Amino acid sequence: MKKILLFSLFLSIIYFVQIAAQPCTSGSVFPVAFDETTEVPPTIDGVTPDGGGGEFRAVADRLVYWLHGLAGTPDNWQKAGLYSKETWEIHSFYPGYTHVGMNEAADNLQDFMDTFGDAEAQEQGIDDYRVNFVIGHSQGGIVTRVLEKRYEEFYGQSERRFHGLVTFGTPHQGAQILNNVDPLGPNAAAIWAADGCESLLAGPTNEIPCIINATINDLIPGLIKFFTKDVDISGAVNLQEIAASTCNSTLPTLIPVIFEDYTSPISRYYQVGASGIEELNQFEHTFYSVAFYGVEEEPVVWKTISSFSLDDPNNFPVFGADYDETVVGIANDLELHLRSKFQEAFSLNCPLAVGGYGKGITWLNNANEQWKAIVGAVVYEEEPAYICQCETTDPVTGWTWFDPPYVVTDPADCTPGPDQDCWIDGTTIQFNPIESSSDGVVLVESAANFPGATHPPQPMPGSNHMQMRNDSNTEDRLKGLFKGDYGDYFITEER
Repeated sequence: MKKILLFSLFLSIIYFVQIAAQPCTSGSVFPVAFDETTEVPPTIDGVTPDGGGGEFRAVADRLVYWLHGLAGTPDNWQKAGLYSKETWEIHSFYPGYTHVGMNEAADNLQDFMDTFGDAEAQEQGIDDYRVNFVIGHSQGGIVTRVLEKRYEEFYGQSERRFHGLVTFGTPHQGAQILNNVDPLGPNAAAIWAADGCESLLAGPTNEIPCIINATINDLIPGLIKFFTKDVDISGAVNLQEIAASTCNSTLPTLIPVIFEDYTSPISRYYQVGASGIEELNQFEHTFYSVAFYGVEEEPVVWKTISSFSLDDPNNFPVFGADYDETVVGIANDLELHLRSKFQEAFSLNCPLAVGGYGKGITWLNNANEQWKAIVGAVVYEEEPAYICQCETTDPVTGWTWFDPPYVVTDPADCTPGPDQDCWIDGTTIQFNPIESSSDGVVLVESAANFPGATHPPQPMPGSNHMQMRNDSNTEDRLKGLFKGDYGDYFITEER
């Protein structure tokens, strides 16, 4: 629930901007994403993860453990798990685990399997644990891989309770968003949210000098009351004070709460470049495995936010969470509103409001690219560039003036037009965005690159990080899984 607070705050600011109106460059602050040249592993034929005895597959019921991701809960998988249990000869379990540390989380999973899994296996007459497997969303896949590593290093192979792993959106090569929300690092997500708060409120608050008797009593909506509940507003002041209360008083305390899970000790295990994930990727896994990865469509930021909040996949019927457009519509409507107010402020000769609404429009236009930079789906390549300055002469009057300078990457492109004289007036650095695909949270290159996987990774086009637990792609991938499309090991009889 905590992560939804950020999106609720964003929606409250939108509501405030629209009610109040009634009578950027971020460049190099974002780190480089994981190396895009990473190759996807090929199919591995003839693998026998049991260490001998050749291929095998379940001939009776098997146990499937559905493991949630970071900031998730055991019920995140229940719709897909219940459907699968009713359709295929499996028994679904939904373990939870601590966020204190990765090894502790893996131990929690092992304890769950030892206790609840063994009891169910005994009741169902399942005496070959090799038929059981884990389906892990996001961090859940990392936790399972760590447990498999601990069998080798700590528990012993005799304690193994599963021999397969299916991952959905698991950041096998690390998650750049975790680097960027770390308050000890770039803290880019907090900076982005605070900048959005200030930018979206800049128009209405700077319009105050042009509005008579705009008081808190006729302008403040319920959501703003919620976010300013710790601020004394009994004096009925004006919009400027409300905006200051929201951005300056609320955000510094709210943002750490929102991203608390993303900065927990367990999350540092798989930041990009962290020793934990690097060591895990050197370990040779001995189970059957396949990775599914989402490829979100544009605009990535608003679709992802939709599925984190108003279009929560858990609120849809089983496999019905294909819709992620609610916040897209809100953002589009907000931009139209800000543009209308920009023109209105210009006609009223209110320059501060013109600049304020322009700032809000700019933030909205940049929000998608900035969010993708936070998750690592946009990185910026530095390129030397040149400043071209031109002077134009009026052929009739002989008057001259300097035109606005512009940037070129090749001095030869600094060419004069009619009646112009142009020259290179200095050097600069140009930042060129380089984009890669993601599910809105995890890069494709990270989710697809499962070291040692026994089947090639499979895409989920249009699914974002949250949708992939309960949309039509989830249904297709699970049906294919149990029918053996991703390896004979996973073949399971229908009920």
